[in-house]
Amino acid sequence: VLTDGRCDGALLLRDMQDPIASELANRGFPAVMFFTHSDDPRVSYIDADNFGGAEMAVRYLLERGHQKIGLIHGSDASFASFDRRRGFHQAMANHDLVSHDAWQIQMGWAKEDPAELLRMLRSEDRPTALVCWSDDVALEVLRLARDAGLSVPRDLAVMGFDSLGQCERSDPPLTSMRQPIREMASRATVALIDAIEGRREHPLRELLPFSVDARSSS
Repeated sequence: VLTDGRCDGALLLRDMQDPIASELANRGFPAVMFFTHSDDPRVSYIDADNFGGAEMAVRYLLERGHQKIGLIHGSDASFASFDRRRGFHQAMANHDLVSHDAWQIQMGWAKEDPAELLRMLRSEDRPTALVCWSDDVALEVLRLARDAGLSVPRDLAVMGFDSLGQCERSDPPLTSMRQPIREMASRATVALIDAIEGRREHPLRELLPFSVDARSSS
């Protein structure tokens, strides 16, 4: 459909190991991935530095005295979750800290079965802070923490990723890692137009940094 002559190029928002970007590169069709990336050196992409963002989240919590830090991650089929998970573990290792297996729970979306997470929250041996791979999941963690009788942030600090509008309205307001969404979308679009019009000879491969939006949950 993309290469039947009706499109001049495409912006691609795809998951890990998806073959479309490489197949388009085989055909010489202009395409740029955004909010994700590719291991194929021929593919252009603009993404957030999810690895570095997770490292930044851990450092933020360490600076506030936390050492028992857990992770709520998504599926490894998601580039964002995969890289945030790697960055989390690297940051913990850099500070000679261990996040126990019981403190690392997969929760790909907010309405997954919360039983394992509730068990951790109700355990005496639980983390004092949680990094959540998405705001949707982090907002659900806030609700479940209340169900478990915990006060946020007194008993448990919670951080999300993406700094969506709901973060300002949650109870308490959610600390979250902000990715430069508008800049990423704009730069990807400009890169695609440059490729279509022949102004770009080599793939553009950029990772843009996160920043911390500190709110009351931490």
